[in-house]
Amino acid sequence: MNPEVQTLSNTTADAFLHTQAKNKTDTKKLAREKAQQKWNSYKQTMKRNVTIFDLARDGRVDDLKSAVQMILEESNYECLEDNSFEASLNEKNKRGHSPLMLAIYNNQLTMAEYLIDMGADVNSRDFNSNSILMGAAFKGNIAAIDLLVTNGAQIDLRNSADMSALDWARLFGRKEAILKLKELSTSEEQPTLSSRLSMGFRLFKSALFAR
Repeated sequence: MNPEVQTLSNTTADAFLHTQAKNKTDTKKLAREKAQQKWNSYKQTMKRNVTIFDLARDGRVDDLKSAVQMILEESNYECLEDNSFEASLNEKNKRGHSPLMLAIYNNQLTMAEYLIDMGADVNSRDFNSNSILMGAAFKGNIAAIDLLVTNGAQIDLRNSADMSALDWARLFGRKEAILKLKELSTSEEQPTLSSRLSMGFRLFKSALFAR
């Protein structure tokens, strides 16, 4: 083959391969840019749709305070007079959990204190009649138990499976919580092995029928 033709052929092939590589790079870059745009759009949607449940669960106290201040100012504080603000704080999600219940369950105690200060119900219950104190007992969270009881949480409430906060602590072996709740409880009943088994069965049956 003529050397000049060979050189031209090699040059053309190199140019073609370079173009192909560049096209692949451009395609990947465009795909990354589109993915980033979609992600940014999604994040903006999340921000717009954020709820008080999200703030409570994540312990975003400052964000909630800002929202509360804006609501109060825009309503000229009228919502404090008709109790509509407290109703919002005690709203429940689809599982019956209030913002305070989510804060306690996720150990967001600063958020919990703020919600209580703003009027959240410390005796709120979910759709299985589990109280917020039961959630704290299940977690073995002594600080949360103290916070709730100090602010009026009822110790001997029972859920739909006839379990109290003390029962929850016993079922999951939360020793410190057991001692704390026994100090505070009006009941002196001591659990036997059969009562613990019965307790576990009641819990299972309650969860089964709640589905």
